Amino acid sequence: MRNFTVSRSATLLLRLLISTKDRSSLDHVRWAILLRARQMLICVSDPIVEYDICDSKLRMPLSHDLPLIHRLYPLYSDNLGRIAAKLFTKYADLSVIDIGANVGDSVAMIHRHIRVPVLCVEGEPRFGKLLAANVAYKVPAPVIEQSFVGTGGEAFLAVVRHGTARLSPAWAEGATLQFA
Repeated sequence: MRNFTVSRSATLLLRLLISTKDRSSLDHVRWAILLRARQMLICVSDPIVEYDICDSKLRMPLSHDLPLIHRLYPLYSDNLGRIAAKLFTKYADLSVIDIGANVGDSVAMIHRHIRVPVLCVEGEPRFGKLLAANVAYKVPAPVIEQSFVGTGGEAFLAVVRHGTARLSPAWAEGATLQFA
């Protein structure tokens, strides 16, 4: 992987957070304390953490909510891989396009079930760099297009929150991107 410094302490915090059970009052207190510590750390620096998903180690910002979502819904988005594997039985030349590829979690989910070519499109620069590092060892190697997808003519702002990025109209947020 490219040189992304993983914060060991932030990764430990994340692992403690997602391993917390919901069985007792003490668990709920632990959850609240760890969640607050995460929020405080995100406000200061939003460090890079390592998260194990679908037999892959993904590097992502601590602010990314995917680990918290997987804590509650362990099969979240696993259908991508199962559907790709089923389609491959009918279409041996299957390829996948992942618009908004984020940090490569969909590639990990798909490649867990079937190794097919994937075109990853991600416009947010920080996610794009993490995506490239996270999928660099995958076979077949995903092709990465670092750009936004739009219809053209309108100005947009990339809004990053909770580990996802979205485009918002310039009139709503303030313009930074213009599609030709």
